[in-house]
Formats: sequence, structure tokens, C-alpha cells
Amino acid sequence: MSGSTPEAVALGFSGTDTRRVRLLGESATLALYLGEADRAEEIFRAIEILAPEEPVAFHGLAELALARGEAEEARRAARLAQGAFRADASGVALGLVLEARGWLLEGARAEALACLARAENLDPAGPGAAMASALAHELAVLDETAGSEVKR
Repeated sequence: MSGSTPEAVALGFSGTDTRRVRLLGESATLALYLGEADRAEEIFRAIEILAPEEPVAFHGLAELALARGEAEEARRAARLAQGAFRADASGVALGLVLEARGWLLEGARAEALACLARAENLDPAGPGAAMASALAHELAVLDETAGSEVKR
């Protein structure tokens, strides 16, 4: 549980303090978007220590690995997010989208599409499904475009 580690207790975390965990996750994501990857990693690693049952750190570490072009590490972190104790359907679906993006870095479209389909089915009305649907659509458009280029 969040707050059960000595580090979490020292920082004032208690019980399942998801609000603080999410705020830290947002801070780390902002650091990543501002080009401060090392700082983002420090924060995501801290979240992993403070709240290992939350998927937030693993989602962030997957995003970080994707930004660095580390496909295998991205998939590993995405799978940890999917298996996190407090991962709800939306969190698992986001983990599947991140795993799919890791597969795409290596050109493994079939594996990526399988992850996207699972995400869409798992949480049909959630944000993870919307992201999965958008990415699958973009892949289909790319396939159509490539097909029309070949026919010319």
C-alpha cells in the first residue's frame, strides 16, 4: 500500500494517497516534455518506491523509454503498469497502448495491433481505448497510403 515504505512515511504519504502520486506523475511528465529526461526518471523512480502498487510510475517509465528509443524497456515498464495492484481497466488499457508503441519501435505491427485490440476491448469507453483506437486508425491509414504508393 502507498505509505507503507519508510520513504513514503517520511514524506507524509498515508494509505493510498493517489492524489499526491498523480501530482508527482504529472510533474515527472512535464519534466519529460520539457526535455529533462533525467529529472523525469528520478521522479518516476521515486514514485515507484513510494507507491509500487500504483501504475503511474510504470506508465511514466514506459513513456521515458519510448522517448529514448528503448523498445524492450518500454514494453517491460508497460507490462508492470498493467500488473500493478491498483491498475484499473483504464490503467491497464494505457499500459497496453504503451506496450503497443514499444512493439512499433521494433516494427512488430502484429504484436502492436494485438495490444491495441486488447486495450479497446478492456475499457471501451475509457481514454486508453480512445488512444488505442486512434493509434490503430493511424496505422490503417499508413497501410492504405503505403498500398496506394506501391500501386503507382
